Amino acid sequence: MSELTKKEKIELIKELCAKHYITPFEIGNNTEISDVGAANIIKGISTNPREKTVDTILKYLEKTIVGKKIPGHTNNEAQQVRDLVAETTTPYYTQAHAEVMSSLNKLIEGQTQIILGVAETLDNTTTMKTLQGFHDAALNRITALLDNARKS
Repeated sequence: MSELTKKEKIELIKELCAKHYITPFEIGNNTEISDVGAANIIKGISTNPREKTVDTILKYLEKTIVGKKIPGHTNNEAQQVRDLVAETTTPYYTQAHAEVMSSLNKLIEGQTQIILGVAETLDNTTTMKTLQGFHDAALNRITALLDNARKS
C-alpha cells in the first residue's frame, strides 16, 4: 500500500471518527493534541495541520479501534487500520522529545486552569485581557523552544 497524502490522512481521520463515534474531546483527553485542534481538523476548519498532529491522531485511532468489539466491524478491519497507520505515519520524536512535549502540555494546561480560575473571580475585562496576554506570551515562548528542539 502506498503512503497516503496528508489530505487523505485527514479524510481517513474524519471517516474513522464518524464510524467509531470518537469525539475530538476523547482525542484531546488521550493525546497531546487539544480537543479544539482535533475538532478543527475533523470539521475541516484546519486545512493544513502539521504532519505530526495528523499522525498522532491516526495512531490514537489505531490504538482505540484495534481490539475493540464494535458491532458490525471485523478484526480484519482493525488490522487494516493498524497496517495503514503503520505505513503512513512517520516517527518525529524520540522518547525524550515525547517526555518534553508531555511536560510542556501539562504546563500549558496548568497555566490555562490558573488563568480560567482567576478570570472567573474577576469581572474586569482589562485584567482578563492582560492575563490572556501573559498566557499567549508563555505559549509563544514554549512554541519557540519546541521548534528549536525539533531542529536539533
